Amino acid sequence: MIFNFNKEAQDKTLLGPRVFNLPPHIDFVRGFVDGLLSKFDSQVLNSSPELLSQVTILASNKVLARNIEEFLVKRNYFVLPKIIELGNISDAFYEWPIKSSFKRRPASEFRVISRLNKFLFLNKLIEEIQEEDDQKFSQILTFDLAESLIRLVEELNINDLSSKDLKKLTDEDLPKHLQLNLGMLHKVLERYEVMLYQEKLIDENVKYLVEVCDLIDAWNLSPHYKPIIVVGSTGSQLATAKLMEAVTRLPQGFVVLPGLDPYLSERGWKSLTADHPQYGFLGLCKTWGLDGFNRDKVIKAPTWFESPLDMKTKGKKKIRSHLISLLMRPGSVTDEWRVEGQLIADKLLLAMGAVTLIEANNSREEAAAIGLRIKEAVNKGSTVALITPSKLLARRVTVALNRWNITPNNSLGVSLARTDFGLFFRQTAQVLESAFQFDHVIGLLQNRYCGGDYIWHDK
Repeated sequence: MIFNFNKEAQDKTLLGPRVFNLPPHIDFVRGFVDGLLSKFDSQVLNSSPELLSQVTILASNKVLARNIEEFLVKRNYFVLPKIIELGNISDAFYEWPIKSSFKRRPASEFRVISRLNKFLFLNKLIEEIQEEDDQKFSQILTFDLAESLIRLVEELNINDLSSKDLKKLTDEDLPKHLQLNLGMLHKVLERYEVMLYQEKLIDENVKYLVEVCDLIDAWNLSPHYKPIIVVGSTGSQLATAKLMEAVTRLPQGFVVLPGLDPYLSERGWKSLTADHPQYGFLGLCKTWGLDGFNRDKVIKAPTWFESPLDMKTKGKKKIRSHLISLLMRPGSVTDEWRVEGQLIADKLLLAMGAVTLIEANNSREEAAAIGLRIKEAVNKGSTVALITPSKLLARRVTVALNRWNITPNNSLGVSLARTDFGLFFRQTAQVLESAFQFDHVIGLLQNRYCGGDYIWHDK
C-alpha cells in the first residue's frame, strides 16, 4: 500500500485494511514512523521530501506528538507532517479548507470553563439548594461533594450524557459518596448545565465532542482525500472513538492502535472486564457497532510495520510477549496456561535470559537499584525507560540519578507542591496553621523566597 498524491486520482479510495496495530514489543514511535515512511515510494520521497507535509497525524497526546516529530528530525526529515494532538482537534479547521457553506455548532464558540470555576459554580449551587431544602452540610462536606460532582460531570461528558440521563438511576447505581441525596444531585446538575449555557461556557470534554462532530460533518460534506492517520489511541472516549471510525471511512484514512495483544484467545476476549488493559478495544468495537466476527477488524488488526531489526529479534520478543499475555489472562480462562504454556516452556530461557528480578527490602533500596541500572545503561549509550504507577518511586529514582548528574525526562511532570514556589506556600500555610510555632517559622525563614531576594539564605 502506497499513499496516493496524484491530484487527479485522489478521490479514489485505497484498498486494504484501515485499522492497524503496533504490538507491545515494538518501540511504538520508531515502529510508527518506519511504517509511515514505508507507505511512500522511497524514490519519490527522496526526491520530493515535501510530500510528508501533505500527511496529517492525529496523535493521542502531546508527548507522542513531540516524540514523532523529534524522531523524524533525527531521520533528517525537516519538512514534517501536520501533527495535531487530539485535544486540539479544532486546529483541523484551520489546517484544511472547509466549505464556506458548512456551519459549525454554536457551542463550538463557547469558552472552556476552568476546573476552579467549575468547582466554585458547583459549590455555590450546592449551598443554594441546601438553603431551599432546609439542609445544612459542613463546609468540608460541601467541598467534598463539589469535588465528587466534578468527577461525575467529567464522566458524564466523556460518555455524552447529561443530567436527564441521571434520572434513570437509583441510589444503588451511584457510589456511596453520591447517595446522600439523589434529588439534590439532579437539581445541582440541571442548574449547572443552565448556568453554563447562560454564561456561554462549556466543559472541556463536551467541547471536544462538539468539535469532533463538526469535523465529521465537514468531512461528510467535503471528504479529506490526503493521508490522515490517528495514532496511539484506543478510543476510550466516545468522541475519540467516533473520530477514529470517521477517519477509517476517508479515502486515505488509517488508525494505528497501541499495544494490542495478538495472543489473546477468543475465550479471553469474551471474558475481559473493565479493569483489563485490553478491554478498551472491546469498547471501541461496541462504539463502532462491531460484534461477532466483525470485531476482527479491531482485535485482529494487522501489524502496521515490522522493521528488519524487529524481525531479527522477533523470536525472543514474541515468546516474551506471549508469556506476558498468558500472565494477563482473565481469571476465568487461566486454564489456557496448561496448553499455551507448553508451547513456549522450552524457550523461556531464551526470552527471559536478560530479565533480572530484584526483591528490595524497601522502596529506598528499590529506587537505588533502579537508579544504578539506569546509570549503567546511560554510560553504555543505551536508552532506558522506567515504567511505574508510583510517583513516589519516580521521585526517589530521580533523586538517586542526581548523584551522577543525570536528569530524566519525567512524563509524570512535577506537581506544584514539589516546586520551589509550592514548597514556599506549603511552609507559609504550615506556619499559619500552627500559630507560628518556632520550628515552622525557622523553616520558612530559611526558604530562599522568604524576603523576596531570591537567594539562598545562610542556614
